[in-house]
Amino acid sequence: MNNPYLTLFREALKQPDAHDDWDLQWSLAHRFSWAVPTERTIREIRDFSPLGIVEIGAGTGYWASLLKESGADVIAYDSNPVELGTNRYHRNEKTSEPVKSFTTVLAGGARAVVRHPERALMLCWPPHDWNANTPYAVRSMSNRALAHFKGDRLIYIGQPEGGITGSRKFHQMLRASWVLIRKVRTPNFRGKRTSVYLFQRRPQPEGLIQI
Repeated sequence: MNNPYLTLFREALKQPDAHDDWDLQWSLAHRFSWAVPTERTIREIRDFSPLGIVEIGAGTGYWASLLKESGADVIAYDSNPVELGTNRYHRNEKTSEPVKSFTTVLAGGARAVVRHPERALMLCWPPHDWNANTPYAVRSMSNRALAHFKGDRLIYIGQPEGGITGSRKFHQMLRASWVLIRKVRTPNFRGKRTSVYLFQRRPQPEGLIQI
């Protein structure tokens, strides 16, 4: 698997101050993704998603590109494709290399999930909602995507509840309606605590009708 992000991450760790070098960490995140994939995490996600994946907030499409390379069927969306040059999480001024998409990323926000109810939903480092100055559409993306999603498999790549990924409502929805099937750690700079979480929708009690 061709994974230059993982190679550069491992090279970065050879620097004694890598864990405290925010410019270095941000440069990699803006160029590639806010989470570092490995062959294992890609394989686990692919095998968990036999009917394909729909990714919302795909950014550069880096994870989607590796999943496609592994044989997964992925459709990726972002409300602000990086080619527009206005994506706040993938900005050219934060990295020495031009920001580009690694695969096709379609323009689309949280509601795009309704087009793909059979696929597993993937969210990679969705924005948190602690900063009220962040536009509502951005900080609520994770819970709105989950609310619109009708499928039964969710791939969440980020930090645990109380971290800086996913809205508070998103994590409340996870606790209420989803069961964690598997957790796989990703490579992290110190303190990042990012993992891949594979969730199955909690079965509804018999006789309960959702309105």
